[in-house]
Amino acid sequence: MKTIREWLEDLPEPYRGQALANMDIQRPGDPGGERPCMRNAIETSFRWRDSIEGTVYWSHLRDKYKSAPWNDDAIPELSPTNAISALHAIALKEGFPVEEIEGVMRQFDAEKGDVWSYRLIGDDKWYIINL
Repeated sequence: MKTIREWLEDLPEPYRGQALANMDIQRPGDPGGERPCMRNAIETSFRWRDSIEGTVYWSHLRDKYKSAPWNDDAIPELSPTNAISALHAIALKEGFPVEEIEGVMRQFDAEKGDVWSYRLIGDDKWYIINL
């Protein structure tokens, strides 16, 4: 495992410089926690929407890298295992098309476990949902 910064330092230019600059602006002096793979480091390094390059730019870079294998024993059986399954579960539960969801995010709460949030296209708010 490497820290987020260590993963980003392995990126080719211009991604390396751009990612490290964004991380330095948004998380000064923070090397980030350890991550299992480049894809996860890119996903969690900084808020893409707040960068000059934007969300689409960073998602294209992220998609060039494979995810580290999941430890299925660590994931609750009824919880979505990734953003794609959460995206579909949210759309089904809330009753709107998948295409209307701009992003999903999973956070861990010590009391509640995994907490999922979603944002609709054109909306600045994140909505918390129980899956």
